[in-house]
Amino acid sequence: MVNAGRDLHPFHQHGNHAQVIARDARVLDLDTTNPVIDLAYEVFTFQSVPGQTTDGIFTWTGEGIGWDIYGHPTDDPATL
Repeated sequence: MVNAGRDLHPFHQHGNHAQVIARDARVLDLDTTNPVIDLAYEVFTFQSVPGQTTDGIFTWTGEGIGWDIYGHPTDDPATL
């Protein structure tokens, strides 16, 4: 995710949390004092400041909740 705007912007993916693994091209699991420590963390909504990038792993597992990955109800003509 890249916040190319000029405002703080929350980004919410429907259905699941995501695991943030990097910010501004720097992997979060690299700790110079202990390379075994994993600094990745889970979020429900990404918060990004202008110019910031975030790498996250998101797996859609919202099957059966009545919404597709884009937040449309299953009977929405956009999903047919």
